[in-house]
Amino acid sequence: MEFQVRPVRIQFEAHDDLSLSPEKEINAFRGAFGLSLREVCCGSACPGARSCPRAAQCAYASMFEPRWNGGPSGYHDAPRPFVLRSCGPLALRLHLFDTGAAPLEPLEKAFRAIAHAGIGPGRAKAALRAFEPQPIRRLPLRGTPAEGRLVVRFVTPTELKGRGAVRLEPAFPLLMERLVERVWILGRFYQHWPAWDRDILLREAARVQLVNWQWRYEHRQRRSSRTGQTHPLGGFMGTATYEGPLGIFVPLLEIGRWTGVGRQTVWGKGEIQVEPPQPYLFSRESAGQRSSQSPVLATVRPAPDAASG
Repeated sequence: MEFQVRPVRIQFEAHDDLSLSPEKEINAFRGAFGLSLREVCCGSACPGARSCPRAAQCAYASMFEPRWNGGPSGYHDAPRPFVLRSCGPLALRLHLFDTGAAPLEPLEKAFRAIAHAGIGPGRAKAALRAFEPQPIRRLPLRGTPAEGRLVVRFVTPTELKGRGAVRLEPAFPLLMERLVERVWILGRFYQHWPAWDRDILLREAARVQLVNWQWRYEHRQRRSSRTGQTHPLGGFMGTATYEGPLGIFVPLLEIGRWTGVGRQTVWGKGEIQVEPPQPYLFSRESAGQRSSQSPVLATVRPAPDAASG
């Protein structure tokens, strides 16, 4: 099996001054995206996605209120098939996971309407300069068995729940459990995956150790322009160094760069990156020879950068 992503490059040009921090700017776009797409797709008499007779054909319903009738426990409301990332001032990257039915035309209309209506609390006017769907990327799920060490950077606030509580340390088994769960649900619902035996992978994750963890807790929040309510978006950020049989997990970690991991990924939380860009891992065949001779290293090449893609 493979995981598919269709990236879309989006670029705006400001006509007015947009005095927002990068975090507030991307949250302004995320908040406006749903409202704008609903206006593009739904008439004023629309009763809402849950009862609309056109919901199965509606781009807004498929993107923001997807339903999974008969899905696994806890997933009657399916995960949204996208994440939206900042790539610099007024530059966005939309990652679409429903690659076979992505509603590109209404999505472009929605972002064009955002620019026309104005961005942020001051409604700064802008123009949509680029809406460019990229080729579908096909990412493998499993790598080559290899021992070694690599660093995972948690780029945006991240929350990982384990045993009913939010954890402040990304133990590798917990990280893999949450990432495998997210990738499996997205693949099963949007890409029609068959059954995936994940238990062997998760058992192997228990052999990987967290050997260094440097972090801080980042307090962030967003305010809904529609309801006026404030929602927390905090979590830990930092770098985690792992050691052990990591080779088979590198492709999954690369998929995590596109999907995010943990809670509130649709709001940008849980973005991860593997460092260095080309981690070197000892192959299992050479691991036993490390003490007696120069090791033979296996190069594990990650997918292209999910931010700059």
